[in-house]
Amino acid sequence: RPAVLPTEPGPIVGRTRELAEASRLLTTTRLLTLCGPDGSGRARLALAVANAARQADQLWASAWWVRLPALGDPGIPARVAAFKLTATPGADATTALAARIAARRILLLLEDCQHAPTAAATLAHDLLHACPNLHIIATGRSPLGLAGEAALAVGPLTGTVDHADAAKIVCDRAFTADPSQRTQPLNAGALVALCRQLAGWPLALEVAA
Repeated sequence: RPAVLPTEPGPIVGRTRELAEASRLLTTTRLLTLCGPDGSGRARLALAVANAARQADQLWASAWWVRLPALGDPGIPARVAAFKLTATPGADATTALAARIAARRILLLLEDCQHAPTAAATLAHDLLHACPNLHIIATGRSPLGLAGEAALAVGPLTGTVDHADAAKIVCDRAFTADPSQRTQPLNAGALVALCRQLAGWPLALEVAA
């Protein structure tokens, strides 16, 4: 199939610099890790980077999204489910995956690597060595620590005039939940104060909205 990626919830807000830098890095490395604390929007950015890459280069065979679970074995179940492989008792899942990918140009997104950093690093290392045209975008709290890896920090939405990007997230989510708010007077002072109190972290802003 051409892609197995989640549907983007809408245009990404306030990440113009990070999106451009991540897209640039993806042309120079086969392993890009977006690093940041939970709630920083690293997964949302990874999805935007993947879609931008596929729009810019139609030669990608396909794109796959694998979310490593917080509990249980993060290896074989995730690998088998994402690539529609049939689990064979005693067989090595990474070898089966490498055979499935082979020399095709595939973009693999590994989300939440912090839940199983060793397993994620091993999987990325083995697949990159076995599949010459594979590219990986990983997300987590820290880099995987592999040779050739490029890491990009994903921080809060700060540095804009009056927290404009953070305020846009709050307004967009609030208006989606209650369209009638679009016709109500906007308390700009309270909105800016809220964005400052939440330090510009995307997930906190969405929860507040």
